Amino acid sequence: MSLQKNGENDSLNIFVRLLFLIPIRKEIPLLKLGGKGITLRHETDSPFAEGNRKTDRISYQEIQKIRRGMKEWIDRIRDFYCIIQGFLAKIKVKRFSWHTELGTEDAALTAILVGLLWNLKGVTLMGLGHFMILTESPEIRVIPHYAGERFRTYLDLTLRFSLGQAIKTAILLIWNLRKGREKSWKSILFRA
Repeated sequence: MSLQKNGENDSLNIFVRLLFLIPIRKEIPLLKLGGKGITLRHETDSPFAEGNRKTDRISYQEIQKIRRGMKEWIDRIRDFYCIIQGFLAKIKVKRFSWHTELGTEDAALTAILVGLLWNLKGVTLMGLGHFMILTESPEIRVIPHYAGERFRTYLDLTLRFSLGQAIKTAILLIWNLRKGREKSWKSILFRA
């Protein structure tokens, strides 16, 4: 997966290889935030896709509805975070490279923002190393531009995990979804 942002140009490239045989490539070249919502324009090179260019619009109300639905779904699954943490522990990060160029016209503000960005990248890397296996040392870089306004970022991330682990995690999530979530305060009251 690689993510690039250069001024107004956004690009998200996702490449997945299933069973080392079936390549699926998806490119999302434009992510536009507007007053009415988010516009996605993307292309795909997949043997399963019907067309290769598509434009989607997502309103802010739809985003809130999806977020509420996901929260309700997560609340119904018993031990959701333990299951996901167990899956994340099996993921190997083969490559992590994150380069950013940042600049404003004010040099002092640029220095403060660069320090905050280093902090953000450090915390992100710490969380990544805590939950996943880092096989190579990550490469992070922040380049300040004190003379003018500039924002460019490039993130290259390669993850490897077993398809069997993903299937096992999906089965565990479905199994615990059927059981539902018992409210702990109700079960404590009736045990007395």
